Amino acid sequence: MVDPTITSLNQLDVTKTNVTIKVRILKVWKLLSFKVKNAIHAVELILMDEEGSKIQATVAGNYLVKYGKLLQEKRCFLVTKFEIGDNVSPYRPTNHPHKLFFNFSTDIMNCDDFGGSIHGFSFTSFDVLRNRAIPQNSPVDVIGYVDGWFPMIDHTSRNDKLTKKMSLQLRDLELHIFFF
Repeated sequence: MVDPTITSLNQLDVTKTNVTIKVRILKVWKLLSFKVKNAIHAVELILMDEEGSKIQATVAGNYLVKYGKLLQEKRCFLVTKFEIGDNVSPYRPTNHPHKLFFNFSTDIMNCDDFGGSIHGFSFTSFDVLRNRAIPQNSPVDVIGYVDGWFPMIDHTSRNDKLTKKMSLQLRDLELHIFFF
């Protein structure tokens, strides 16, 4: 069998079809159904390619019969025949503008030669945080201590939805302190 051409996650867009991605599953979580007690509505994933790019993916509950046992953190796959759409989820754990959707025709093949990170961290220094050089609402990874926290307050989001917000005080190993 000829090795397929691998498309990086940064090259994906809604116009590209018939591509193959090589990814590691970083995180898996279940979304429970609101209609049927204890039923799984969907499984959400964070996938990472060998370059360290991440994307969110969804497997609807009715496809778990086919994929459920394969969806384990740290496993690597070649994936084809998936759908790509804009990521309009209210919870966006990645910066990628798109989201993958597995359907019944999606093909998943085990991959043992993944060259990327195992855990998928992309650490950000306190200096970058302090200089506010990260776009707002972007997920970041830091090494440090939660040195303090402040009372939760009501916060109005961009779409005028009332949410809660808590500010934290972080301290790194060099005793630098950062509030956010």
